[in-house]
Amino acid sequence: MGGAYLKFQRAVEKYFYARRKAEGRKYVAVNMIGAGNTALADLGFSPNAAWCVGTLTRGYSCAAHALYTMKKGRAWAASKSEPMVQMLDLSMIKYIGPEEREVPTQEQRQEYAKRQLEEGEYKKWVI
Repeated sequence: MGGAYLKFQRAVEKYFYARRKAEGRKYVAVNMIGAGNTALADLGFSPNAAWCVGTLTRGYSCAAHALYTMKKGRAWAASKSEPMVQMLDLSMIKYIGPEEREVPTQEQRQEYAKRQLEEGEYKKWVI
């Protein structure tokens, strides 16, 4: 594949590699999530669809990593001697955040989005 998104990704990599090289630092490649999303975009997936696929695959990846780490019995891959910490029982964890609130309806969210588009805080952002 050599679509527009892959070309863009390669251009970004080239720019950052040149900058890191000038700073005497090593090359850092795009991770699997970035590469996967580039491939999905070149295949014609919408950004939201690519995000959904990436989210699902990332969930499986995290679960596999957790199982591997638990089986290994060490806290992280770089640790040779640090044992895993005993996890807290969920009954010991207390939520101290805001009270539950009702989720706005789709119509209310659309109205809010329209107001923000017209007069919203985003206009103050420097992008």
